[in-house]
Amino acid sequence: MSSEGKIVLYQHNDFGGKSLELSTATPHVGAFNDIASSIVVKGGTWRVYDDVDFKGNCYTLTPGRYRNPSSWGGKNDHISSAQPAPCIVLYEHIDFGGQSRELSAASPHVGAFNDITSSIVVKCGTWLVYKDAGFEGNCYTLTPGRYPNPSSWGGKNDHISSVQPALCIVLYEHVYFGGKSQELSTATPHLGAFNDITSSIVVKCGTWLVYKDAEFEGNCYTLTPGRYPNPSSWGGKNDHISSVKPARIVLYQHYDFGGKSLELSTATPHVGAFNDMTSSIVVEGGTWRVYDDAEFEGNCYTFTPGRYPNPSSWGGKNDRISSVQPAPDRELTTGCVVEFIIITANL
Repeated sequence: MSSEGKIVLYQHNDFGGKSLELSTATPHVGAFNDIASSIVVKGGTWRVYDDVDFKGNCYTLTPGRYRNPSSWGGKNDHISSAQPAPCIVLYEHIDFGGQSRELSAASPHVGAFNDITSSIVVKCGTWLVYKDAGFEGNCYTLTPGRYPNPSSWGGKNDHISSVQPALCIVLYEHVYFGGKSQELSTATPHLGAFNDITSSIVVKCGTWLVYKDAEFEGNCYTLTPGRYPNPSSWGGKNDHISSVKPARIVLYQHYDFGGKSLELSTATPHVGAFNDMTSSIVVEGGTWRVYDDAEFEGNCYTFTPGRYPNPSSWGGKNDRISSVQPAPDRELTTGCVVEFIIITANL
């Protein structure tokens, strides 16, 4: 088995002493009960619990190295059970019917679910789903949400053979991408072992907000896709990053942020079930372009962070949004097809 979807518990701080490697849900860690003092998550997102049978305090760990319990917010010698956190669920039939399969790590072949997926729920992170095995063929990017049928993600019925998380930001220990690294695809309020040691960054997809302090506090820097070889390249200081999260745009069905909502953190050429029904918008970080038509066509409006309670607040018409994508700040003068309007909301 590959390292995808594995967690390693260590007896002592700093990865010392005996170790126990897990790749499946483990309701009781046996001889390792209440002796784990450091952890390495090799792949997937994991939940570790104070008590057996997945009870007690729960801590969610993304891929990385946790050198002591304080790095995951827990106490020493308090881990009794662990399980992968399912982040994407494939369903056999449309509208989430029939059999289902939960996944928390890359799967180059979905096995018995090959070519039978008709609906999907993404619980956390951004996922890439592929028509063919081995991460080949047509690829669709899915952000957290519910996809009741293939048309909602722009695909065809029964055409999914492999899936993997979109690891969208990579933190490096040293300048120019040297030393240890940590890959992330979801909001991370505490970087654990990577706290205050980041010296260079690669953003692979989406727009990310990186913060000086834990829990998304302190100085914040907005990073669009690219390579940042040192802290001066993003306007920060060395070894000063403690939390990160994707910039998001939230579409609402009704005026004043009412009704159903759709959260997006990456370029989305078709908003699926939300096509032509957006009436209000909230931008939580980054600069975004929204378009009247699918595939980033038609009238285009550019939004900065803020709250937009109705279409008149961005100069558009009701129920006319079909696609959205992050707009790199350095490219604000290009990219819209018919009309380009920069709008700043009152925060």
